[in-house]
Amino acid sequence: MRTRILFVDYCHEMGGGIVCLYHLVKALDRRKWEAVILTGFENHLTNELKREGTRVLRFRPTRNGWKNFLQILKAIRKTRPDIVHPFDELASNTEAVLAAKACGVKCVCQLMGENPLKKKHVPVSWLADRLICVSEAVKRHYFKYPVPRNRFRVIHFGTAVSAFDPQLPGTDFRERHGLHAKDQVITSLGRLAGLKGFDYFLQACALVSKKFPRARFMVVGIGSEAGNLKRLAARLGIAAETVFTGQVKRPEKVYAASDLIVLSSTYRDAFSNVLLEAFAMGKPAVATTVGGNPEIIDSEKVGRLVPPKNAEKLAETLEELLANEDLRRAIGKNARKAAEKRLDIQKTTIAIENVYEEVLGR
Repeated sequence: MRTRILFVDYCHEMGGGIVCLYHLVKALDRRKWEAVILTGFENHLTNELKREGTRVLRFRPTRNGWKNFLQILKAIRKTRPDIVHPFDELASNTEAVLAAKACGVKCVCQLMGENPLKKKHVPVSWLADRLICVSEAVKRHYFKYPVPRNRFRVIHFGTAVSAFDPQLPGTDFRERHGLHAKDQVITSLGRLAGLKGFDYFLQACALVSKKFPRARFMVVGIGSEAGNLKRLAARLGIAAETVFTGQVKRPEKVYAASDLIVLSSTYRDAFSNVLLEAFAMGKPAVATTVGGNPEIIDSEKVGRLVPPKNAEKLAETLEELLANEDLRRAIGKNARKAAEKRLDIQKTTIAIENVYEEVLGR
């Protein structure tokens, strides 16, 4: 008989959490584990999992913790899992942990970020059987609080490296968005929100455009800052050189069409899916020194790190890479090797399955 895991996902829009959950569920050994997903946001990834046989339930996360607790409690009683595995930050995971404990079910808490904890949330960490941090940066954040350190595990999240083909042509995607073969395309992907630093990305792009007339810029994603970013591109004089693609369901096409990938987050980027995917596609990436980014780009052989909120330094680094195609190619090859060696979802999944076994006393 398979062991049933109920994953609780609080996402209300596309983001890193749902992508991580998607890759984990896909990679689980289905001979041993049965995944059930309780989500606040059905999307093309959960729909794909559903088509492949994963049971997906819907609930409505609210600001009312009691209502969230009751919805999760109902789902636990309905699905009868062996383990509840909520996928967010500890504060958001509170109701899932409490519901699991109320039903006498083991709970493994996934910690995906570094938001400050309120005093009322700290005791919840003592109720979880294990707490998995996606990076050392996340663990350091939680260790500032009186938490049960012996229950914490750091398991770097990975991506499905074999699903990304570095030889995939990007011609079609470029043509669809008015980009030419000789253009040097710099791309930033993610949720268009303030903490992602897209404004600094565009400021850096404006500086780069003065020295590299064939440089073009792509902003990929959706979010509340989309309108502001388009207006900023116009004020900076790079509206004609900048493409806003909106949401893209197949990100590998974006990477294939790009020469450089940028992650300009200003703070709390726990362990970036964008960097994982860029590595898997063999693309050189530049990221800020926040959160878990230095754990992915751990040397200049695989990428470049720059300080956050510093458009000038970001532009300088982009110019260095744009001017040297051989360097870009070498970094991309090294990044792909690093992805295969230490950032593959299979390694992540085995480590998480071992935590499940540990919690169940096997």
